[in-house]
Amino acid sequence: MPTSEAAIRLFLILIPGLAAAYLVQALTVRAKQTDFEKVVGALLFSFLIYITYSLFHPGRPLLLIWDAAKGNSIQFRSIDLLWLLAITLIYALGLILFVNKDGQPFYARLD
Repeated sequence: MPTSEAAIRLFLILIPGLAAAYLVQALTVRAKQTDFEKVVGALLFSFLIYITYSLFHPGRPLLLIWDAAKGNSIQFRSIDLLWLLAITLIYALGLILFVNKDGQPFYARLD
């Protein structure tokens, strides 16, 4: 597996988490995060999104085919990408509402 293929696979896996982290960062009022904290947040979002996706849909949403003779291609089913988008928006909007509506005091009252 060429190094560029591994980088592309990693980027494709991280896209939903990066999108969710960007939405949360853009739409919430929080303390400034370091780059490391942003990356960790994106990794956590990606993990949660793909775990949720795998509960409902077995298989992969994206398939990267690396063939020097035929050329490189990415195969996907649009319904799977829509599911990933929906899960990404649900997690991002859920955290945005939690942070903006002071969810932490609400959570503390449940104890």
